[in-house]
This record gives sequence, C-alpha cells and structure tokens, in this order.
Amino acid sequence: MKKFSLEEVKDLDLTREIDQLKKTFFKNSTAVMDHAVLFEYEPKEMVLTLGTELDHIYFILKGRAKIYMVHENGKRSLVQFIHGADMIGELSLLEVEKQTKDIMAVDKLTCLAIPIAIAKTILLHDNLFMNDLSKYLAQKLLLRVNHFANGQNYELKYRLATYILEVEVNGMYVEKKTETAEFLGVSYRHLFHTLTLFQQEGLLLKKGKHFLINKPALKTLEIKNFF
Repeated sequence: MKKFSLEEVKDLDLTREIDQLKKTFFKNSTAVMDHAVLFEYEPKEMVLTLGTELDHIYFILKGRAKIYMVHENGKRSLVQFIHGADMIGELSLLEVEKQTKDIMAVDKLTCLAIPIAIAKTILLHDNLFMNDLSKYLAQKLLLRVNHFANGQNYELKYRLATYILEVEVNGMYVEKKTETAEFLGVSYRHLFHTLTLFQQEGLLLKKGKHFLINKPALKTLEIKNFF
C-alpha cells in the first residue's frame, strides 16, 4: 500500500474523480478534505482483513475490489464487488458493523481516505451527507437483490461472461475456479464445462493456468447491472 497527500493528486491524475466525490458526498462538509489522504493498492493486495480496526472510511476513486465474508470455520466467501464511487467502511461509520470483512483489490485500487473519527465528528452531523448515504445504501441493496434474482433467471454462460468481465485484469481471467463456481452458485464440473465451451467458441484462449479473454465477444453475453 502506498500513501499520498492530496497535494500529489495532479501527479496521479485524480482531480476529476475527487471533484466528483466532493459534489456527491461533501457538498456541505468540505472541511473533511483537510484531513483526507490517498491510499493506493496493487492487484490482489488486501485493503482490510477480518478483525482489523477500521481507522478510515474509504471512497474508491479508481479500480475495483472484492469483499469476502469470513465464516467461523475460517472459510471465505466472495459476496460483492465494489468499484469507483463505492465506499468502504460506511457500516462501521454508522456503528452497525462491529468488525471488518476481508477486502482485496482486483486491479490497482486508489481510495480517498478520511479518518473515521473526523467522519463521525463532521459527516454524521451533515444532513446532506446522511441523505446521500441513505440513497447509496438503498442502491447497494437494490443491486444485491438484482444480483440474486439474475442468478436464478440467467443461464450460466451469461453469468459467467459477466463475472469474467468484472474480474479481468489487463485482458486476463486469473481467478480461482473454485471461487468462481461458489460465487455463481454452480458446481465445479458445470463451471469447467462452460469454460471449455467458451474456449471452443473463441471467447477465451488458454494461457498457462489463466485465460486471455475476447472482451467484445463476452460483452455480447453480458448481463447489465449484474454487480
């Protein structure tokens, strides 16, 4: 993880993203920006791990991340993808989540981070922020409902194509097949069969243990608003 000050924003070409964040969440609370820093994570780097004390609330500027639920037996389950305009730690800010989940960067991930003590002091008393946060949480709930509904009504090839487009990094699909199968709610055998069909149809090209993806072809199968 690399840490940057906001003075370095121009060097990172993030001015537009930060300006949009101010317009979306900080209309009345520009003072929080005096305390903000930037964190940058490499692909597959952990942003948070179970039990980590959350000392910042994060606003994603660029990149994607995966959220994992960690079960009592130590097993992890992928539950959600997050990306630009998403937040990390909003449930802790509202004190409805007592411990963090595992969060891992999919590709290079850049977040604007505000100390949670500052966020509690300023943002929780900003009615406009709280209104925007309520809309954000409602939208996330709706996306989650749509995801499960789509999972029951679309064939695996459509769900898999959409998943691959969500997790690809530099045109490569490198995810564990067991994790993919679990997230999509299918057997490993069914997943393997569909991946084989994708190769035969030219949607994927095997490169060692991973796959080079045919993005235009996969997009013809993509389910909109699946994640």
